[in-house]
Parts: sequence; C-alpha cells; structure tokens
Amino acid sequence: PATQYVVGADGLPAGLAMLYPPMVFNPNLPFSGCYYVEAVALVEELQALAAQKPTEEHYLLLGRASLTVAELKRYAYEKGEDMDPRDRRLLGRDGDRFAKIGHDAMDALPDSMSEKWRIKDDLYATMIRSLYKGEKFVNEMNDATEKALALDPKNPHALLTATKRPLFAEEKHGGDPQRALELIAKVLEIDPD
Repeated sequence: PATQYVVGADGLPAGLAMLYPPMVFNPNLPFSGCYYVEAVALVEELQALAAQKPTEEHYLLLGRASLTVAELKRYAYEKGEDMDPRDRRLLGRDGDRFAKIGHDAMDALPDSMSEKWRIKDDLYATMIRSLYKGEKFVNEMNDATEKALALDPKNPHALLTATKRPLFAEEKHGGDPQRALELIAKVLEIDPD
C-alpha cells in the first residue's frame, strides 16, 4: 500500500492550505487519492449551501474548495505527460470547470475583499496550460493581484500569489526570481508561520 502522510494546512499547496483541518494526503494516488474525492464532494455541498443560503462565508469557502480541486486537476495535468492527449485535454477542461465554479463564487463577493481577488488570480493560474492561455489570462491575473494588494498590502496569501509569475515564468514573460524572493521575504516578515 502507498504511504500516507498526515499534514496540516501549512504543508499543502496554496489552494489546499485554504481548507483548515489536517487531512490524510497520499501523494502516490491520482489527484491526491481520496482527498480529491472529498474536495469534489465539498464543492458540490458548498454549491448547494451557497444556493440555499448565499452568504459571503459560503461563497468564500466555495471559491477556496473550487481552487483546491482546480489545483489538483492542474497538478494531475502536469504529471500526465504520458497520458493520451485527448484524456489529458479532458482533464484540463475539467480543471477549468472547477475554476469557473470558483470564479462564479468570487463574483458573488464584494469587490472590496482582498481575498476575492487573490483567489481569482490563483484560479486563473490553474487554467494556464500553454503560452496562448498564459497570454490570454496575464492581464486578468495582474489586475486581480493589483486589486488584492491595493485592498490589503499585507495580505500574505496575495503576496505569495504575486510570486508565481516572477518565480515560474520565463524572463521574457515576466520571470524574475529575485523579485519572487523579495516577495517571499515580505510574506515571511508579515506572517512568519
């Protein structure tokens, strides 16, 4: 059997860290094993809850849960280079479906919430699978980051999200590892945990 690790919110990728309790995480199973199934079920439950009782808290949780699933799909897409291209394309489209659920949830929140814009930025990032998609979403991502940080310049999650492009993009597309390290240092200054 695969080794399972119990990890707290700190040890998970950005979207997963938004869901609070520690969980069993199995890196050897597709989509992080049973956690993926639980995350999809949570999205479905939160969709029903937000439709029944539309509160900011429910929409925020729905956005975070959708981001979790979209990031898991994105991770599986990245690891699936040996997959049949049609299956891989469907996997990407399914990730986009969860990103859209998250975007719709964030659109229901007031524009004055920094976290709304941070989550939207991360959702756009899950949808980038090619240079074309990167160019398509770069303006939306930049706008979302700017709005998140204008509303709360000390939002550590927004600052961490702002590191993605300088950290992962090629230099000609905005990559700047030194800038990413500066942002990470700022995050640690604000929230050392």
